[in-house]
Amino acid sequence: MRVLVTGHRGYIGSPLVDRLKAAGHEVVGVDTELYEDCTFGGNRVSGIPTINRDIRELSPDDL
Repeated sequence: MRVLVTGHRGYIGSPLVDRLKAAGHEVVGVDTELYEDCTFGGNRVSGIPTINRDIRELSPDDL
């Protein structure tokens, strides 16, 4: 299943992405990077496509 995770670098999004990937899902993350300097536990999600944009500004072409 393809899954879009908003806030994928945040407190809830980071472990959620790990679990979804481990379950074999195709994950894409969306994050504004507003709190880029405040990563949780040093966890930087990697290995997934990332859209650096506010969700209110997403268009179908972004997805």
